[in-house]
Amino acid sequence: MPLLTKVRRKTLILQNYTLSIGHCNALAAACPFLPSSINRIYFDNCGIDDQEFASILRGLAQLNDFKSIIYKRNVFDENSLRAIIPLLHKRLPNHLEEFRLVDCIIPKSICTELLLSIQ
Repeated sequence: MPLLTKVRRKTLILQNYTLSIGHCNALAAACPFLPSSINRIYFDNCGIDDQEFASILRGLAQLNDFKSIIYKRNVFDENSLRAIIPLLHKRLPNHLEEFRLVDCIIPKSICTELLLSIQ
C-alpha cells in the first residue's frame, strides 16, 4: 500500500497528498494488521471529505495504542464526529493524547457537539 511508505517514526505524514475514498477505505481496512506500525497521523490539505475521514477514524479506533491526530485544511462534519467519539472515550493507557483540527471546514453545530462529547 503506497500510503505506508509515508510512515515515519510510527506517524503517517501526508501533506498535499490527495486521498480518494479508496485510499481511505484501504487504510481503515489495514489498521487491524498494523497494531504497532502507526500510532499518529498528520494530514495536511489532503482533500479529505467527511465520509473519507470517518472511514479512516473507524479504522484507527481499532488500534489499541493510537495517540495523536493532527488534521489540517480538510473537512470535519457529522460522519467524522460520530467516528471520532470512540477514540475520544478511550481510557488510560490507550487514550488519545492529542487531537487537533486546524483550519478545517467545520459547521458550528458540529463544533459544539464535538466540544460536548469531550466532557
